Amino acid sequence: ASSGKAADAAAKVAAVAGDVGRDAGLLADAMPMGGLENVSLRPGDSLLPNRLSDKPIMQYSDSSGNCEVKVRDWVAPVQVYIRMEGLGTVGAAKSLTESLTGAMGKLGNDEEVEVLVDMVTARGAWPRSLPIVVGFLRRFGPRFTTVNVVGRGPSIDAARACVYLARLHKIRIFPNYAEMKKSHRGLTFPETAKNVGLSK
Repeated sequence: ASSGKAADAAAKVAAVAGDVGRDAGLLADAMPMGGLENVSLRPGDSLLPNRLSDKPIMQYSDSSGNCEVKVRDWVAPVQVYIRMEGLGTVGAAKSLTESLTGAMGKLGNDEEVEVLVDMVTARGAWPRSLPIVVGFLRRFGPRFTTVNVVGRGPSIDAARACVYLARLHKIRIFPNYAEMKKSHRGLTFPETAKNVGLSK
């Protein structure tokens, strides 16, 4: 039974990957290093929050869902926290990747970066949004020390497709925060302690 489930999951990833793989390489080449078009930032605002500030550098919301990004550059390794809710749209993907592109451009090339993606309440993603994410991951994925994704369902099928197409190897996917903690991953993120406590 377990082998059947694994085969089904692999088939889902392959199906999604086939749909989005053609455009991802072009997006990776075209994505500007410092490009940022973010509705949450006003002209003159700093891209990264002030040191020790935990305010999101990006918050996006539309009728399908919302997402936010936090970058904690005062800790080592640098922490990037991404929370996604609802259905991922093209607008959300663009805002997310443009914000992260600008943030990565302001970090030193030798700085280690840990990423935590919270997709617990995400429901999936529009197919047209996936090449945007894959293009970003192909360009910046090698900079990430570890990537942990928490969630299940259709959103994780989309995440697996992006990981496969971006050729990332340092990523782990967990169904919930408690399982991630058991694997001793993401322990330095405050969201881990908060969500494990809520699940008890």
